[in-house]
Amino acid sequence: MASHRLHNREVIPSERKRAEQVLRQSEEKLRFMFEAIGEGITVTDLEGNIVEASEALLRMSGYSRKEELIGRNGLQFIAEKDRANAIEDMMKAVEGGYSAAREYTFVDKDGKEFDAEASGSVLRDSTGNPAGFISVIRDITERKRAEEVLRESEEKLRVMFESMSDGVAITDLKGKILDVNEAILRMSGFSREEIIGQDGFGLMPREDGKKIIEQGTKALKSETGTEKMSQEITPTSGREYDVDLSMGVLRDSSGDPTGFVAIVRDITERKQAEEALRESEEKYRALFDSTIDGVVIIDGETMKIVLANQTALKMYEFDSIEDISEINLLDYIHPDDRERAVRIIAEDMFEKDLRQVNEFRTITKDGQEKWFSALGTKIEYKGKPAGLVSFMDITERKQADEALRESEEKLRVTFESISDAVAVADLEGRLVQVNEAAVRMTGYSNKEELLGRNVLESIIAEKDRAKI
Repeated sequence: MASHRLHNREVIPSERKRAEQVLRQSEEKLRFMFEAIGEGITVTDLEGNIVEASEALLRMSGYSRKEELIGRNGLQFIAEKDRANAIEDMMKAVEGGYSAAREYTFVDKDGKEFDAEASGSVLRDSTGNPAGFISVIRDITERKRAEEVLRESEEKLRVMFESMSDGVAITDLKGKILDVNEAILRMSGFSREEIIGQDGFGLMPREDGKKIIEQGTKALKSETGTEKMSQEITPTSGREYDVDLSMGVLRDSSGDPTGFVAIVRDITERKQAEEALRESEEKYRALFDSTIDGVVIIDGETMKIVLANQTALKMYEFDSIEDISEINLLDYIHPDDRERAVRIIAEDMFEKDLRQVNEFRTITKDGQEKWFSALGTKIEYKGKPAGLVSFMDITERKQADEALRESEEKLRVTFESISDAVAVADLEGRLVQVNEAAVRMTGYSNKEELLGRNVLESIIAEKDRAKI
């Protein structure tokens, strides 16, 4: 009996030590994840006082030490205009256990406001009662800026489109009319409902349509993507008039043609059009002046995934951890980005532990291509070298960037396709942008000779300068 009690005394401390070791390993793993995730994380008590904050949150808010944040109320870092909403969301989180992602305006250390998206969950004690909150904060400033630039670019294009005295029509490659401005409606006599969807070549006699098709073919082959012609045409309305027609090719982000933009001018009304252009120059001048992260741990030797969170599963379209376990992460990197990913993982992460953010294209289980922004950290997992990689889906931001490039290309093609000279000047009268028509009209050989010159001295005759 005495021997049995002695054995129990030896076993219990040994089991306790193993349990404590497992607990330390678990806490260390959580700490690595906590600090490696690229988004800001805060842990607060029920009154909103910060008890823990991640390094990402410090960088986001402009602080250098956690001690500057811990103990302060998290609502202090939300702009006053959004605090009522934040409090309401906290109450809902207490009731439901979770607060979905919502946009707020935050304030950094210097008082500068920035846009961020925050979501939260309730932390509970061992009895199941709410004990605090954990919040994840994502800085969406870049996304907001990209969206705003895109809106401004599209608005510039739309204002120019509708303000032009020349007719503008946009068609697909087969000549089907997709959009027109008001000038085209006045010129053709059609309503918008009548003309959209029609075959643009079918609105004129066969010979005229044939010539315009030839012009479009030349534009496709042209290095500049534009082609001009002066042609007398007779629309089906029966009104005969001379027009100057310029055609430009619209292309997608890959450079493949998607359609045409046609600029049409009724030459018989040139004087009225020039007057309308002068009146609208001011308008043109004003126009131109004016998640949570997925986290995976990969084996340092095999590059296979040994652990992943739920967000990573969802982002890669896997159903369970068993589906993604033992998968080589590099197999799901886009083939064109794989060699770069291998170098970054091997050198930047495992050799140098640079902890730099990199962007990759990935392929999900279902074959969907996505853009991820990833940050890798060298760690030890189960006594072996491993990498902790956190990533977020930036596909929407990339698509916004792509949409912006296509929108700017439309604006550029339209700008360069205009037959009239168009010039943009700063408030001191210096030319900052001109189209090719302005270069030809003023007799200069290239844009560089005009840019920076005074608009009055370069374009307006001396006898008329006083009028301006």
